[in-house]
Amino acid sequence: MGAEPALRIETLAEQLRALGVRPGDVLIPHVAMRDLVPVENGPKGVLAALRRAVGANGTLLFHVPCETSGNVAEADQRIAVGRQMAGGDGFDPLKGPPRGRLGEFARAVIADTDMKIVAHPAARFAATGKQAAKLLEPMPWDDPLGPDSPLDRLCALQGKVLDFGVDTATLTIGSLADYYAVPRSRAMILRHYRTRESGKSFVRSVRLLDDKDEHRYDEGFDAAKRQNFAKSGKLGRTQATLYEAAPLLRYLARKFGGPDLFRTVLRVYEPVTPARR
Repeated sequence: MGAEPALRIETLAEQLRALGVRPGDVLIPHVAMRDLVPVENGPKGVLAALRRAVGANGTLLFHVPCETSGNVAEADQRIAVGRQMAGGDGFDPLKGPPRGRLGEFARAVIADTDMKIVAHPAARFAATGKQAAKLLEPMPWDDPLGPDSPLDRLCALQGKVLDFGVDTATLTIGSLADYYAVPRSRAMILRHYRTRESGKSFVRSVRLLDDKDEHRYDEGFDAAKRQNFAKSGKLGRTQATLYEAAPLLRYLARKFGGPDLFRTVLRVYEPVTPARR
């Protein structure tokens, strides 16, 4: 048997449109190349298809965190952690390689010269398109996946979330939902990162939620796929799901937070309000 023919860029763009991606959309795609390939021009071709689907007035947002070899979680004192990490090289939060599980597509995003990138040791984001600056600036230091983060602004702009068949743990809107859930099931911690910036070494401390419960995420997103704000279909060889971001956020916050969330959910993008600046 011969090699499987590559999916053409325009064919993938047409499939994205059929799924519900529209010109002018603000979209955060989460891409698993392992199931989507082969695609014309590989990861760069997927990026090109996404651009064609949202058009010249659209915007693409990506979460591409670094490999954080100097990361120490749940540490109480900055000095103690600094001593523990002394001698390490640290990592470059702007140019460092994406986390291993994100794969080659994330590397193509970081290498794209049209991307605007915000360097953050815990949650690096990249964006391109009309609303890129509005999504990324200013980037909050603490709680980088929480309120007033690029994810929060995506919801305020009535954006969409595209799951290209990735693990639910990488669908970052779940982390934002954890912030809005009442009561919260994840504790707030301080994490410390050893970075190397402009040739100098730093220890950066970031307040954020601790590690997520992936089983709970699997259940939450599986249920969300059956709601009227979600549409599933084929993209290449993979089964993909497109969500309206704000309804998805409300739904997950309710699922993650329990029965006492009703009044809080009404406060979260109902109706959608402009992103806070």
